[in-house]
Amino acid sequence: MASQIYVTDNQTAERYGVSRGTVWRWAKENPEFPKPVYFSKGCVRWSISELQAYEEKQAKSSRV
Repeated sequence: MASQIYVTDNQTAERYGVSRGTVWRWAKENPEFPKPVYFSKGCVRWSISELQAYEEKQAKSSRV
């Protein structure tokens, strides 16, 4: 079984070239954007596999 990889809000923001605030806004306002995973107080991450699936879906919809 492959282990899941998670990234911080900083890493997610860097991935998309936006600010941390934008990542949090997307998570709150965009139902398509992956939701953060809360491991404990102060430990919030995004799943790489969910981010990749989101990117693939966005790429497919932009080709239509």
